Amino acid sequence: KALKYRKSQEEGLYGFITYIEKIKENGVRMGQAAMVSEEDDTVRIMTIHHSKGLEFPMVILSGYTRKLNYSRASGYLSIHKDIGIGLPNINHEESWYRKTFLQNFTAQAIKNEEVEEEKRVLYVAMTRAKDILILTGTVDNFDDYVGETKYRSRSSESYLSMTAQTIFQKRSNVVFIEDSELQKTRRIRKNNIRKVLRLLEEDGEIDEKTRKIMSFSYPFQTEINLKSKYSVSELNESASERKMSGESSSPTIIRKKRLNAAEIGTLMHLVFEKIDFGRGSEEGYIEALISDLIDKEFITAEEAEYIDRKKILTLLDSGLGKRMAEAQKNGKIHREKPFNLLTEIGEHGKEVLVQGVIDCFFFEHDDNGDEYIVLVDYKTTSVSDKRLLIGMYETQIDTYAEALVCAYEHPVKEAYLYLTNTGEAVKIKDYPAAIV
Repeated sequence: KALKYRKSQEEGLYGFITYIEKIKENGVRMGQAAMVSEEDDTVRIMTIHHSKGLEFPMVILSGYTRKLNYSRASGYLSIHKDIGIGLPNINHEESWYRKTFLQNFTAQAIKNEEVEEEKRVLYVAMTRAKDILILTGTVDNFDDYVGETKYRSRSSESYLSMTAQTIFQKRSNVVFIEDSELQKTRRIRKNNIRKVLRLLEEDGEIDEKTRKIMSFSYPFQTEINLKSKYSVSELNESASERKMSGESSSPTIIRKKRLNAAEIGTLMHLVFEKIDFGRGSEEGYIEALISDLIDKEFITAEEAEYIDRKKILTLLDSGLGKRMAEAQKNGKIHREKPFNLLTEIGEHGKEVLVQGVIDCFFFEHDDNGDEYIVLVDYKTTSVSDKRLLIGMYETQIDTYAEALVCAYEHPVKEAYLYLTNTGEAVKIKDYPAAIV
């Protein structure tokens, strides 16, 4: 329904939700999934309640150790259809209350009835199988759990606790699988299939269809662990690990006193977010800006000591800084711009949502008067090897560029990294307009 709606409508998620709500309100019939009988050769997933009256050759009952959810007795009121209402004894003068006998009795009666209902549900679940019944669940330490069960009374905390004593007494007739064995299952199964396939091929007793089935390899194996949403940092880190595998170099960071590099970088980012590039050369402007940040409680006076004024002036006096000042003067500069980008990653181009924040970008015009974007990203990192620096952040910059092109429909022609701890602006990439 969602796919059909997307093809026929231009509205987004809100419109689709409203559409579904209207269908439900008006009782519009939308068709129903084909039903199958219990005799069909298929796997059916259902709740225990829906399985009542049905039988199957094999049943897997999951969540056998899951803690059952019972009603919690209120401290003020307990109501039972036969017993009545149980109220507490309240002393307003001394500001205390105590549960009464009737209240406790009512609450216990409710709990007993719920336990009996869970037992009936369990009976239904365990009598659906004709031949094989498999119960799945986990406990922290199996041997300890078995030992403790022998010396404690039967409880109603979970389905396992209701039946544990009976199951463990007949342990010789029950198969238990430890997680260490489960971890080997997939690898052993693949090895066994390869061995059988090799023997069949040696004997020449295998047709092409059987060979294809036994040689099957899931084509999207590399995408199993992919998420549907990423931050730009996650994508960049993953790409850097792939590109830099085998590299022994690592970025060095400046640390002063108690603040680490990330915290210093955050302070510098804040200054660059608030600064007026056009006023950077004015005497005393930087100090006035930092004092204003302290007064408005963006930073503390102690944190202000870590802000390197010289590095800020280095950017303002550079060619890049003057271009940023000109863009700000014309209202063409943007800072701390958040974005969401739907893009493709992985070998098979799986669509994922990437979320991030662009430090700074501004618009300029080329010789033909066409507008283009210049991207600037601030980094609190010092790397002597420029090739390594580009390898570390190229994926991140490419993602920013793709998001800007999608949002503004202008090409990104230049991208810079400004290293806040060295005061150096590094041109990381030129983007040909035709490609972007």
